[in-house]
Amino acid sequence: MKNIFLITVFASITISNIQAQTWTVGVPVNRTIIDYPVDIFVTITCDTMSGQEAEFRIALPQVAGINYYVVIDNATNPTHTYELRQGVNIQIMSLGDSMQIFSTAPVDTIHLSYAGYESSVSVKFKAIGTPTIAGQSYPCGSTDDGWYNLPIGCMYPNFPDNTTYLTNCIVQSLSSIDDLPGSNNVLIFPNPAKAILNIQVANTDFSKHTKLLLINTLGQTVKQVSVERALTTVDIANLTLGIYHYQLQNDSGILKIGKIVIEE
Repeated sequence: MKNIFLITVFASITISNIQAQTWTVGVPVNRTIIDYPVDIFVTITCDTMSGQEAEFRIALPQVAGINYYVVIDNATNPTHTYELRQGVNIQIMSLGDSMQIFSTAPVDTIHLSYAGYESSVSVKFKAIGTPTIAGQSYPCGSTDDGWYNLPIGCMYPNFPDNTTYLTNCIVQSLSSIDDLPGSNNVLIFPNPAKAILNIQVANTDFSKHTKLLLINTLGQTVKQVSVERALTTVDIANLTLGIYHYQLQNDSGILKIGKIVIEE
């Protein structure tokens, strides 16, 4: 019988910069929190003793109303299928598929392998839902490097120090937003709106990168506009009719939050 030897590799890849969205009670969230943009080489599972898996160790905080998912973002061959495991939770996935993962603090461990000989794949970790409790920590940024280990569990031990730690922010309440100093200096009109939306801001330091986010009911940011003067007009004619949440924020935090209706 031919002996197969594997070389243990542990690698660091740069995580792409994810723009943070402030999470607020009652406002839907649909955000990529970690993006591994490069293709990760994987083979058959470690059950064969010669496989090569990727292992992700990520510290995900529990947030009421929010679920976390892993998404197969890219694959060298779009017809390939992969096995994703978190504990006893196993799912066979292909390009574009997602699997819910569960926060099991302090660190969540996810294994990824290929259901054939070899392949390369990249993944994203997403947060989807609507926060229900203010004051909880949520992931709003990541460390510069995300670690994964190759191979895992086949012939060599894990490397538990190689963990992606997330920068955490605090879920805001609507009342705390309304009570923020300066919120009365912001006026967003008309509401309901049709083709345009006006943002009027007083006593604001525009060097702090003030911007308006429009978020649909799925938690997706559908429009982002820089606010660089006292009165800014936003073209919303191409947006679907309906209800949107808005967040006006700058480098210091949230200035105002609320809802607008876009109608004909």
